[in-house]
Amino acid sequence: MKITQIEEFVTAVPHIPSIEKSRPGHYLEQPISLIKVHTDEGIYGVGEGGRGGSLSSLEAEWTGVDPMQVNLGDKGGAMIMARYAIVGKAL
Repeated sequence: MKITQIEEFVTAVPHIPSIEKSRPGHYLEQPISLIKVHTDEGIYGVGEGGRGGSLSSLEAEWTGVDPMQVNLGDKGGAMIMARYAIVGKAL
């Protein structure tokens, strides 16, 4: 199995008053990036990248990689979430 495509979705999330107290205002105004990772077997996984950062560079780095090869030291929360979703669906 190989990763064939990564789609990025940037969205706004409504503020939750209890969270606003623990985060700086500028943080809450930034959009959240989500990714959808597709494989050559038709399985996909979704991951959340957090606020303010773009995940557009991920496709070049991860296309062709086997998503089943997840290592505990891997960086990138969105990719880890999406890859674990793929692993769970594949098993």
